[in-house]
Amino acid sequence: MVDASKLVMPRVEKDEARDFREWLRGERLQFDEAPRHSPAHRQRGNGVEKGRADFVIPLHGKQCAIELKRADGGEVREAQVKWLRKFRKDGGLTAICFGAVEAIEQVRSWGRP
Repeated sequence: MVDASKLVMPRVEKDEARDFREWLRGERLQFDEAPRHSPAHRQRGNGVEKGRADFVIPLHGKQCAIELKRADGGEVREAQVKWLRKFRKDGGLTAICFGAVEAIEQVRSWGRP
């Protein structure tokens, strides 16, 4: 018989988002998070732009956007790439990060205040 407590469940994007969110709060950084995993997100006309980045963080007077994927490789959609391109064109910093650890490293590389 397999001991279920020894099975490692694959991490999903919302696990990565939870860990990154907790780190941002611990660092006392302001951020805005898209409601990706709420029932409201799945309803049409909820006001969330198609492709919007998962996190937008103000740092040093700049807006920084992070699209967060699973550490073991999530799929990046074309709408997300387009949204990030426009955000960058408008003067923001952008990154696609695979896992909370990579997202934390990215924020640090932008010069965490």
